[in-house]
Amino acid sequence: MKLIRGFINSHPDARDSAATILRTFAILTLAAGCVPEGPATIEGAPPAPHEVATWTFAAPSAAATIASLWPAGEGAPTRGRRQMSTSRAGSSLVATPSGADPYFLWKFEQPIQASAVTIIVDAGKAGVLQLFWSSAHCPTFRETCSLTRHLRSGANRVDFLVDFNVPLRELRLDLPGEKGERFTFESIQLLGVAEFGTLWEPRAGHTTLRADPAGMLLTAIETDPWATIDTPGLEARWVDTVEVVMSAATGTRAFLFWRGEACANFSADCAVALSPSDGGRTAQTARLAGLERWEGRVDGLRLDPSEQPGSFVIERLSLLRDLTAGSPAP
Repeated sequence: MKLIRGFINSHPDARDSAATILRTFAILTLAAGCVPEGPATIEGAPPAPHEVATWTFAAPSAAATIASLWPAGEGAPTRGRRQMSTSRAGSSLVATPSGADPYFLWKFEQPIQASAVTIIVDAGKAGVLQLFWSSAHCPTFRETCSLTRHLRSGANRVDFLVDFNVPLRELRLDLPGEKGERFTFESIQLLGVAEFGTLWEPRAGHTTLRADPAGMLLTAIETDPWATIDTPGLEARWVDTVEVVMSAATGTRAFLFWRGEACANFSADCAVALSPSDGGRTAQTARLAGLERWEGRVDGLRLDPSEQPGSFVIERLSLLRDLTAGSPAP
């Protein structure tokens, strides 16, 4: 673009034709959905929260819902739909696809800042749920501005993480399934702070997990216990530090593994050791920003509370961004 402008300024006789080229370039750029990178925040809006994502297992606080799309809260945008019929079953919304590419659509009157979109749905059939959004950086719906999550047949909770610093203009939720399948939605909500109470998945045939008043109780009788969670939407650049509040014996050291663009699986190359426990309830931390493999998209996390067998009570795991002066914006 700068080269074109320079050519116009240095060749006055070519201004008309060059200006035409410039206009054509701008039109094609917008049509392709390519927009300049840069801030797209709302003037006077609050800064991004310190917590990028937190899993609180001991008495989770009420989630910071900023918009309830279902049940439709005060000020919620009108819900559009395509190729489906809808009905109510008590307090739930039942969606039944009637053709190809069924989806819900919400258009916000004013762009909205959120950290997560959380959905509780009972699926009549397994399949892929896909969330699209439009924003200043994504003026049209496209695959690069979407997230997917595989639904199992039956009850599901899906937590999509989105960039708080990029206000959302529209949301589109594409449903899986064939004509006649039923999807029963208990809730569809946007969160200002991404705080979840979801239990993680234990290492199959090895580790057990259960909810406890003090937190998530993880137990294993063999070495190398762990639990995992999917993190659709998480970007490494948003996160600087991890903090795990856990009750364990003195000297116990937890490890955090991740998978995504840098590592296809939870390999040792994508792991960090947290500070050791002082005994009892301890906040164990580790710096993630600056690690060679902490980059790009992060699709899942794995927490190893110890390399040894035992019982561990995990109260909270938080992914935190630096909010100190001079820190780079996410």
